[in-house]
Amino acid sequence: MTKLNPVYRIFSVFFGTTLTAFAIFLLLKSGYGTDTLSVFLTGIQQHVSIEFGYLSMLFNLLVIVLAFFIQRELMGIGTIINGFGLGLILNLFFAVFGDWTMSMPLLWGLLGAVLYGIGIGFYVSAQMGSAAIECLSFILESRTKFSLRTVRIAIDSSFVVLGLLLGSKDFHIATFVCLLLTGPVVEWMLKRSMRLNNVEKVKESK
Repeated sequence: MTKLNPVYRIFSVFFGTTLTAFAIFLLLKSGYGTDTLSVFLTGIQQHVSIEFGYLSMLFNLLVIVLAFFIQRELMGIGTIINGFGLGLILNLFFAVFGDWTMSMPLLWGLLGAVLYGIGIGFYVSAQMGSAAIECLSFILESRTKFSLRTVRIAIDSSFVVLGLLLGSKDFHIATFVCLLLTGPVVEWMLKRSMRLNNVEKVKESK
C-alpha cells in the first residue's frame, strides 16, 4: 500500500464520506435518480419503515462482516468510518435540510452526481480500507473468473434491477451520470494522490 501523509489520509476519509453523503442527499431530493446502490435501498424502503441512512448503515454492516470473515485485508479504519459515518451524516442532512424545496431539481441532481464521484474519489485516495461496495466487488472478483470491471458492472446492474423490482422510483438521468463519472473521477483522484505522495518522498529525501 502506498504511504501517504497521515493528515491527508484522515482528512480524505472524513471529507470524502461527508461529501458522498451530501451528494446522495442531493440526488434523493432532486427526484432525478441516484447512485445504483441507493436505487436498491430506496426499493427496500418501499417495504420497510427504516430511514435511508440507517438502511445504508445496515447494508454496509452486512458487507463489512462478510469481508471480515472472507477477505479481511480489504478492511481498514476507513472502512468503519465510511460504513457507519455515511448513514449517520446522511440522516443529519435530511434532518436539517429535509424540508428544502429545490427550485432547479435537475441541476441539483446533476451536481449531486458529480459530487458523488468526487466524494468517493477523496475516500479511495486515502487508501485506508475499501468501502462496502468496493469490498463486495473485490470479494466477488477474487472468487470468479471475471475482471473487476465486469464484476462492478454486474453489481451495479443488479442493484438497479432489484431496486426497480422492489418499487424504487429513483432510477433516472442522474443514475447514468453517476455510472459515467464515478469511475474516471476516482481513477484521476487516486493517481493524483500517488503524485502527491511521490512529491513528499522527494522532499523527504532532500
